[in-house]
Amino acid sequence: MLKINSADLHICHKDWFWDTSMTSWSDTDLWYVSRGSGEIKTPKGSFPLYRGECFFLKGNERYIASQNPEATLHVYAVHFESDPECDFSRIQARDADFLDAICKRIIEHWQNDENDDAVQWLKAAFCELKSSDRISDTTVPNTKLRISEAVKQASERNFINVSVEDMAGWFGSSREHFSRVFINEKAMTPQDFILSRRIAMACSLLLSTNYTVSMISDRMGYSDVSFFSRQFKKKMKISPSRYRTGNI
Repeated sequence: MLKINSADLHICHKDWFWDTSMTSWSDTDLWYVSRGSGEIKTPKGSFPLYRGECFFLKGNERYIASQNPEATLHVYAVHFESDPECDFSRIQARDADFLDAICKRIIEHWQNDENDDAVQWLKAAFCELKSSDRISDTTVPNTKLRISEAVKQASERNFINVSVEDMAGWFGSSREHFSRVFINEKAMTPQDFILSRRIAMACSLLLSTNYTVSMISDRMGYSDVSFFSRQFKKKMKISPSRYRTGNI
């Protein structure tokens, strides 16, 4: 019978370091990285930690984990007994947002002493993971997919109030590392990419609505319409007002 012994979301402090030789447990730990980046050493080798990575950690094995101080780890940890029929120890979640929601439900029900409901959600997590992409012990994380995830997260927020640090967190690394791989992949800096997307949306609003330049500036997350106009003109070589009149 499947039984949950504990369930929690751990937001690691800046100097967090974990060595299981200093602790012990006898059950299995579903260990899911929701945010941040770092590294974990297992009996099968060392692996990077980033959003969507999931491990089944055994209580009788040693693990050493650390995080990137600039990309704080948020980890869901669910300790359970009666190991499910899974032949993997490491897996990349197919849909990180969906697995986040499932883990939140597990914790919510377990903390409210609704153990049967928590177990049902844990079974749902197993089903989701079994349908996800299994990762071999030598697989290198797919940088393109991780960049796509960061872009997707930013796009869902319409690139409003989205920083490079935000995208680096969704990618699962420091700002510096993310910027390097982003430039290598997109041939432009993350800052330029964010600005280009925001200006593109501003162009669309200028042509498809009657909003004033000030209103569009507000909608795009700018607190200063003059700064917005300067950025727009720098990118488009024309002011927002002239862009609108020149395209009518």
